[in-house]
Amino acid sequence: MNEANGDRNRSHKSRAWVWPLGIVLTLVGFLSFLFGLLFYLSSQRFDLVTDNYYEKGLQYEEQIQRIQRTLALGEAVALEHDPSRRALTIRFNHFPHQAVQGRVTFYRASNAALDFSIPIQLDSTGTQIVNTSRLVPGLWKVQLEWEVEGTSYYHEARFVF
Repeated sequence: MNEANGDRNRSHKSRAWVWPLGIVLTLVGFLSFLFGLLFYLSSQRFDLVTDNYYEKGLQYEEQIQRIQRTLALGEAVALEHDPSRRALTIRFNHFPHQAVQGRVTFYRASNAALDFSIPIQLDSTGTQIVNTSRLVPGLWKVQLEWEVEGTSYYHEARFVF
């Protein structure tokens, strides 16, 4: 009997290290996961909506007024995308083409490096055609900011090019 108790004690002692080892391995696995996640997230690039977002936030009241002036005109500007021609047509309805001064900004939320602006250059019919073939496929926000006789306006639309 004494020999049976000795075997049982040895068996019990040999299993005693399993629980601490399991706890240590679980903690090491969890910490490895956390550090791996931290490394992955620190290597990601997060673009701000704009570089100077604080100043833009302070000027947003003026932006609201520009939007309201544009809405009060009704259909002041029309944007039409023709995928077969890979062209965006911008047409101003209420203004003489010589009086419109401003810019068209193509904004890509997922990658600030792709954003660009072009000046508004209307033809005699009040229309501008922009070639969209160089745009990376995906969702783009087209922002129009223009001024006529000292009054500024703003319009934006989203397109998938």
